[in-house]
Order: sequence, then structure tokens, then C-alpha cells
Amino acid sequence: MGVPLPAATAYKRCVGTRSPLRRFPAAATVGAALLVGGCGGTQAKPRSAQPATLHVRQEWDGGGLYVEGAYSYLRVERNGSSVLQVRLSDMKIPRAAIHLDPGSYRLVSFQRPCDGNCGTLDSPTDQCSRAVQVEADAVLEAVVRLSPGEGCTIEEESPID
Repeated sequence: MGVPLPAATAYKRCVGTRSPLRRFPAAATVGAALLVGGCGGTQAKPRSAQPATLHVRQEWDGGGLYVEGAYSYLRVERNGSSVLQVRLSDMKIPRAAIHLDPGSYRLVSFQRPCDGNCGTLDSPTDQCSRAVQVEADAVLEAVVRLSPGEGCTIEEESPID
């Protein structure tokens, strides 16, 4: 697996709101100047460890297929809270590459089948999870083995240099 993968983007739904500062740009400028002027000279501490890279791919492991298609997702949790969620690529073998800080995580894979078309998705199904330990600067490989309608498993594999 010597081909580098593009980094996955976090799955977010953007909800737009109108800021009152757009209507009064002078107020925004004055407010920003006051905030900057009142800031101390402290800077964020540099991180001592580099993030790890997790490569995830999903393989069909038999069973049926989603008749109208589906999107594949991976959610990364830490201490029971979601850290990020990505939708795997739409390639023949869905995949993603994500960066994680060192620590303990739970990977959660699930599918969102299309309902009539992929403009409307069904609730998550065929979910599975696995705990992983992430070390600094590591390259991790995880394979989601999916059997639609029967569930999935997540396996860790040794990266190939």
C-alpha cells in the first residue's frame, strides 16, 4: 500500500447565520482592535508529539448489497465523546486518512443506506467498533470488513513500508 491517501475531511453540516457585525463593519473593527489590544503576550505551548496517521479502508466481506447505495462513515471517539466523523471516499474501495494525537480512541464504523436516492439517507446501520491505542508519529492501518445486513468488524493491520 505504497500510494499515499488524501486526508479525509471532517463531516460537518454547516448552518449559516447572519452576523449583526456584517451590517456594522466599523463596530467589528473597533471590537477587534479592543480584543487584540487587551491580549497578553502568551502563546500556545508547542506540542511535543507529532500526530499519528490512521489509514482506513473498507472491504466487502460478502452478504447482500444496499440496493440504492450507501455512504460509509467512521467516527473517532475519545472518553465517550466524538472527536471527529468522516465519510469514507466514494472509490471502489472506500478509504480515508486521518490524523490523530497520541492516546486511546474508539473507532466506530457505520453505513447510511440511500433512501430512494442518496439525497436522503436512512439511519446508521451495520455498526461496529474497536478500541485503538495511538502512538506519536505512528502510521496505523485499519480495515473495516462489511457484510451489509449482517454487520462489520474492524481489524488492525501492520502498515507496509
